[in-house]
Amino acid sequence: MLRAAHEALPLPQRLMPLDARIEATASRPAALPQTLVFDPAAAAVTPWFLTVCESLGVSLETAAPSRRRGLHSVAGDTVKTLAGLFTRHSADLATALGVVHPPDSAGRQAEAFFSLPHLRDVLDEWITARWHTRPQQALRHPLLPKAALSPQEMWRVLLGVAGSVPVPLAGQDFAELLPGQHQAVTESGIRLGRRRYDHECLDEHRGRACPTTDDGRWEVHYHPYDVRQVYIRLPDGLLHEISWTEHAHALRPFDDAVRRRTGQILADRSGPPGHPAPSSTGRVREAGVPAGGQSLTDKSAPGGAAVAPVPDGPGRAGAFGVWDAQAEAEQW
Repeated sequence: MLRAAHEALPLPQRLMPLDARIEATASRPAALPQTLVFDPAAAAVTPWFLTVCESLGVSLETAAPSRRRGLHSVAGDTVKTLAGLFTRHSADLATALGVVHPPDSAGRQAEAFFSLPHLRDVLDEWITARWHTRPQQALRHPLLPKAALSPQEMWRVLLGVAGSVPVPLAGQDFAELLPGQHQAVTESGIRLGRRRYDHECLDEHRGRACPTTDDGRWEVHYHPYDVRQVYIRLPDGLLHEISWTEHAHALRPFDDAVRRRTGQILADRSGPPGHPAPSSTGRVREAGVPAGGQSLTDKSAPGGAAVAPVPDGPGRAGAFGVWDAQAEAEQW
């Protein structure tokens, strides 16, 4: 996403190289506070804010009346400083870039502007390169009043004191970790390993090229040991589950190794009727007769009906018997 944003907005001078920005963004884990002290009269305290805090497991504590004035001053000064610094940076950048509206009918030139996606990219880059590395007065320790730390330095201090806890992966995270490859989305869906996957969410993308990849094919993740579904990344950036069209016939997972082994067994079959096939010992056996067993066809039966082969040997203890579908289903 960062690479696409850099290419969409070719600024004359970036605050940091693309590789450094990706590393700075990816190497900083997300901080999840245990408790938030807030002023209930603040405009930011909305039902959506309370719902998000509850879903993340963040406890909320109402500030005492004596502390609310201090909260207002610290939060207001921080927002005012951030807004003022970024406003000057974006104005200077827009002027240097020369992004302007065309003159109107009266010949008046409009002010320089950014589109909202471009402005969001500029803000993210400025926060990573400037705001996180700028010492701030609110991040002073009471016992070290002369040392104003930057947000990045304070993050390192608190991380070293409190430590970090790995967050358990969610279902969507496991799909991201699965192996992937690029496939085309045709009118019949997605073809992968001689299997067809289809879902109604593919309707608007059938026969079209993926707008986020270089070769136009779509990013597809698959499970090596469960072929009942795959996951495709659509333009919304999320992975969507696409079911195998024959998944109803696969009541338990099976992997591609079973398919390859089946192909090997089929390759060992005899050729056309009447042509002998080599046995496992190198001898040639008659077509239709398994090694060490009787013929698959009982000539005494009406019409030469097929019967179960019975191996040779005392008592014929290894007889195959008749395959019972109900008994086989009960074992699953």
